[in-house]
Amino acid sequence: MKLRSLPTFAVLVLAAGCLEAATRTQTVSLDQGWNAVWIEVEPRDADGRLLAPEVVFSAYPEVDIVSRLIPARSPREFVQDPSAGSLGADHWLKWRRHTVIGQNTLGGIRGNTAYLIHNGSNSPQPLEVAITGEVSFPTYSWVPDSYNFFGVPVGASVPTFSEFFGASQAHPIGRIFKLSAGQWVGVQGHERMRRDAAYWVYCDGGSDFQGPVPVLFPNSGGRLAFGEKRETATITAGNLRASPSSLTIRREVGDPAILVESDGGAEVVNLAISEDGTGEIVARSTASARLAVSRQAGATTPVVEHLYRLEAELDSGNSYYQWMPLTASVPLDPSDPGGSGFLPGLWVGNVTITHTTSLVEGLAGAGVRLEPVNHQARFRVILHCDAAGQTRLLEHATLMQKQRPSEELPREMVIVVDDSKIGDFVGIEERGGKLVGKRFDTAAYDLPRLVIPPSSADDDPNFDLTTLSDDYRLSLDLDGTLAPGGVITTNPGTLVLDPWHRTNPFRHVFNPEHRKGFRIGREMRFEIDPAGSARAATLRGFGRTSLSGIFEESVSGLMKSGDTHQARGRFVLQRVSDVAELN
Repeated sequence: MKLRSLPTFAVLVLAAGCLEAATRTQTVSLDQGWNAVWIEVEPRDADGRLLAPEVVFSAYPEVDIVSRLIPARSPREFVQDPSAGSLGADHWLKWRRHTVIGQNTLGGIRGNTAYLIHNGSNSPQPLEVAITGEVSFPTYSWVPDSYNFFGVPVGASVPTFSEFFGASQAHPIGRIFKLSAGQWVGVQGHERMRRDAAYWVYCDGGSDFQGPVPVLFPNSGGRLAFGEKRETATITAGNLRASPSSLTIRREVGDPAILVESDGGAEVVNLAISEDGTGEIVARSTASARLAVSRQAGATTPVVEHLYRLEAELDSGNSYYQWMPLTASVPLDPSDPGGSGFLPGLWVGNVTITHTTSLVEGLAGAGVRLEPVNHQARFRVILHCDAAGQTRLLEHATLMQKQRPSEELPREMVIVVDDSKIGDFVGIEERGGKLVGKRFDTAAYDLPRLVIPPSSADDDPNFDLTTLSDDYRLSLDLDGTLAPGGVITTNPGTLVLDPWHRTNPFRHVFNPEHRKGFRIGREMRFEIDPAGSARAATLRGFGRTSLSGIFEESVSGLMKSGDTHQARGRFVLQRVSDVAELN
């Protein structure tokens, strides 16, 4: 595959893929004492939460200290001695196996991150530690005029430091240090990099260096996500070196029923981007490939995930690699009741945000790239699906029952979203000697007005506020199917807090300078795990009383014009009622 002249590829998703495709196992070799380690996988539980060190290293009691550098906003020198006492609280997050509860500051283990790990074993033999987790495409952010804790996965034939860093003047070889026998020592240009190792690498001035063969693509949380609407995406590979390099794009996991089509559409070869397609990139040049998704009905699940390994070969076959998960959505087969069915009723659950837009000043791609959060945020969501399959977003709901002329008659449950109708029904739980309804609320979002004022009114001093509707929605129609493998999304421009919305947090009724806030728009996406996936298997009652999946959201109006704040995480929903009608 010669990247300089690649045609447009059409990716035809013909059958179900595996949504656990991006999970790999990394085996790290730990010497006795301190180790500087680059962990490329991100271990998570069934709900998508990062696993804590005591869980990740539970089978390895020899691992007694794990520490991660706190991301810096200002220049810093590297720590000379990795001993426990030198890991100051102002620079490092730490976990100790033997410590007082509450004193550990390191939370979950993140992927594409450098760690200092202490092997307290008395044996001189290396300790082989297997870590299983999700992988994603890495994006390196360099703090200028500072030492950065850095690592890169290397191939079977390991490149030298000169081969990897020689193409960048911002990272001089003489200012790169490795951990050896518990001390940091300078590396030599001809010396080979070590597998799974992390280094102190100086950044002289600003740098956007992503390796000698950087690969760029529309990156959404470390993956290439086509979703439901995107038809094409361009992958660009560069060669910063003075000699030729090559790039191999190989499918590691995924349905083989993916075809690559030439520009003319007549010649079809049985390759997935490239089953083993290695192409040369000439010195100091770039090459691009455009991927196009052909969405054909007939799949048994609407979301397919593949995992690709992008391996850059330098001199004499030496190489390093990066992971690229790819997801795409296709129409379901309407004749398949398992794929096209939906699950009516009231669904209540929690979203856990694990990645969000980077807002750190001075970082390359700030405001665009999704970064793991330091502290995961959780909030409640409420969904309802009616008998016709229409899913709606709710702000609150109350479970009650209809009046019964006789206690011998069965209860007829109702879901009330209009509080003015609560008096028409009877509660279901006894509290203080009275029957009350069971209420579910969320403070994570507010529903818009029935009639949203146009954006042109935001800065119009002549806009008549008396024309604003005082009626607010009790539910918001969503697009998609609430079922295993389904995708639910807000319709564009419908989940809006206008500047005069009753709960707009930037509005202050009694301050004349803040009589209105910002126009805040939100777009939510719920990508439900398919039946039979590994995550579904861990959730009790999946597909009947519970659902889980990937949550994505973008928020506009809180950043500069044209920018959006993006977040990604996992959600788990429980069906609390199968009533298909709202009151």
